[in-house]
This record gives sequence, C-alpha cells and structure tokens, in this order.
Amino acid sequence: MRSTIAALLLAGWLAEALAGPDADVEAAIRAYDEGNYDAALERIDAAIERRGERAELHLDKGLIALAREDLDTARSSFQLASESADSAISSSAHYELGNIEFDAENYEAAITAYIDCLKADPTHVKAKWNLEL
Repeated sequence: MRSTIAALLLAGWLAEALAGPDADVEAAIRAYDEGNYDAALERIDAAIERRGERAELHLDKGLIALAREDLDTARSSFQLASESADSAISSSAHYELGNIEFDAENYEAAITAYIDCLKADPTHVKAKWNLEL
C-alpha cells in the first residue's frame, strides 16, 4: 500500500514537473520579446540540452533563428519540429518552412511545405492562403 501511494505521489510530481513552466523557456520568451535574440537562443539551447530533443523547443528555436535571420538554423529546427506527433506543432513547423522557401523563391518546396502543413492541420488558414498564392 505504501509503495503504491509513494508511486502515485512520485508520478504526480513528475507529471507536474514536466508540464510546469520552464525557467529557460520563459527567459527565452522574455529575451525574444525584448529583441535580444542571442540571449533567447542561448536560453532555448539550455532548455533543449536539459529537457532533450522536444519538438516544441525546436519550433521555438526556429522562430528565434528566423528573428536572427539565421535561415540554416531555422530550417533545421523547423524540420525537427515538423516531425512532432502534435499536429499544432507539426503544422506550424511546416508552415514556417513553407514561408522560408517562399521568401527564397523556391516555390515547389514552399508548396510541398504548405501541403504538409494542411495535412497536419486542414484548418490552417494562412497555409491555405499562401498555397493559393
């Protein structure tokens, strides 16, 4: 009985710790909002190192890299995020990949990315709009 209660308490603590706010992610968001993209990247990298390869962290890293105009890092981060089982993360990553390719006038790759976005989230209005362009 005691071991069952201890296991339940530990499981609850672990779930809360995993779902709770992350200090590095919050610091990265603050730095991003302040326009300090180097600090934002440093903090999101710290979160990735500590928490592991998580799609939502790579999506954040891609957005920070875009703000820094580091398209190679943005592409690779969005590619990692696009593999997420979470359709919101996957569709957002595909959408951003499409935008990068569209801006580079690589229209075939942009079309593919927007279609992949819509496969993940058929209601993604911006991807539909960009695909029409």
